[in-house]
Amino acid sequence: MIGADNNGPFSVRTIDSINIFSREPSAEVRDTVVIWQELAKAIRVTLPKHESFTSDEDVTRAFSRWIDDNKHALAAIKQIVIEHKDLTHVPVALCRLTGLKDLFLRHNKLNLSPLPEAISSLTALQRLFISDNQLDRLPEAIGRLTALKVLDLGTIDSHKYQVKLAH
Repeated sequence: MIGADNNGPFSVRTIDSINIFSREPSAEVRDTVVIWQELAKAIRVTLPKHESFTSDEDVTRAFSRWIDDNKHALAAIKQIVIEHKDLTHVPVALCRLTGLKDLFLRHNKLNLSPLPEAISSLTALQRLFISDNQLDRLPEAIGRLTALKVLDLGTIDSHKYQVKLAH
C-alpha cells in the first residue's frame, strides 16, 4: 500500500509489501526494497515485521546492514534474476555479493547509468544480462569484470557503448 504525501517516515512491514506512511518513496528506495525482498526470498529469511525509516538513506543503511548480517547465506547465491520489476536503479549494496556469477536484470526500466561503479567488485560475475532496459551508457567498471564472459545488452546502437573488457 502506498500513501500520498511527501513528508514523514515510511515502513517496511513484511517481505511482500511496502507500507508507506505519509510519503511516497523515491524510485531508488522502491528498487532497493524490491531487490531486498527478492534476496530475502532466495535465502528464505524474512524481513523484520515492522521497521520504520525516516529517510532514503535509512533504507540504504538498513539494506546494507541486512546484507552484512546475512553474508554467509547470501554468499551461496550464484544467480540473481530480477526481471519485469520496473527497476530504475541497482543498489550499490547488491555489488557486495561477490560470489555472484549470473545477474539477470532484463526487462526493467534501467536508464541513464543505473549500474553503479561498484559493480566491478562482482569479481566472480560471468554473465550480465541487462537487455530490454533504457540504458544510454554503461559504467567503465564493467570493463574491470575479469571473469565476465557474457554481456547481454540486447539490440543496441554499438556506438553508444565504448566499454573495453579486461580480457
